[in-house]
Amino acid sequence: MSHYESSIMGNPAAKEGDKVVGVDTHIVMIPSPAGPIPTPTPMPFNGLPSGALYAVAACVLARVGAAAHRSALIALHGDGPERATVAMDLPEPGGPFVASVGQAQVRQLARPKGRPEAGELAQLERLARGCLEDIGSMGVLLAPETVGDDADPRPFAQRMLESYDALCALGVASPGVPAHPDLLGQARRWAGEVPDKARRIALSFVLAHLAVGA
Repeated sequence: MSHYESSIMGNPAAKEGDKVVGVDTHIVMIPSPAGPIPTPTPMPFNGLPSGALYAVAACVLARVGAAAHRSALIALHGDGPERATVAMDLPEPGGPFVASVGQAQVRQLARPKGRPEAGELAQLERLARGCLEDIGSMGVLLAPETVGDDADPRPFAQRMLESYDALCALGVASPGVPAHPDLLGQARRWAGEVPDKARRIALSFVLAHLAVGA
């Protein structure tokens, strides 16, 4: 069997033997007395990547704007002396959600039409609350008095951006999944429950980067 390595024309994205750990969000139909409720459900992945997975990852990263370059090089080698490389042109970023990398994407969301059923709304609000809590926690960790001189703040900053992206995604409907009807309203209500620093940071961050149309 062949082994694969990949890079995004610069620092390698992964190498042979690396373990890929991630979470995909799938829509799972949850039974309820009112009928199945389509529910976004995190599903973890933990395993070794293949050449095909490297190629798919490169395309996905490019599509959401998380790849710094527009091409990728996949190097292949087998158990014998054979060696090969495959050069790929990556797709341009596109779609409503280009990832926030390095700085938050300013987003203007259309106000959703209609309102989710009670069970769907409860799920959306729980997910939104989790995103807000993570934004606030990372914001506290990034404060000058919290981050030590030797600490690298970039992982905290990127996690904050990813939680912000996830929050924004809740405000966009997809087939079978309704949109959160009032993300900014929930953010304000949540921040007002307890006047602590993390909640103030999260609310300020969200209001500075997210707008919802009338």
